[in-house]
Amino acid sequence: MMAAPLFTALDADKDGSLTRENSYVLNLVHPEGEAADKAIQAIVAEYKSRFQQEAVLRVKSSACISF
Repeated sequence: MMAAPLFTALDADKDGSLTRENSYVLNLVHPEGEAADKAIQAIVAEYKSRFQQEAVLRVKSSACISF
């Protein structure tokens, strides 16, 4: 089931106007290391370029995962 888009209010312009955009979340589980960080930076850069975004939020945290 797909969740409804979230409302995101951003200070989009210097005049304080708000912009409404759909929000998407990507959870990416990966090993720590320089290679992974570089790959993720490339994904972020491509996303910003492809979708004309000024910023992409990246939240990084450690996790203990088991199946």
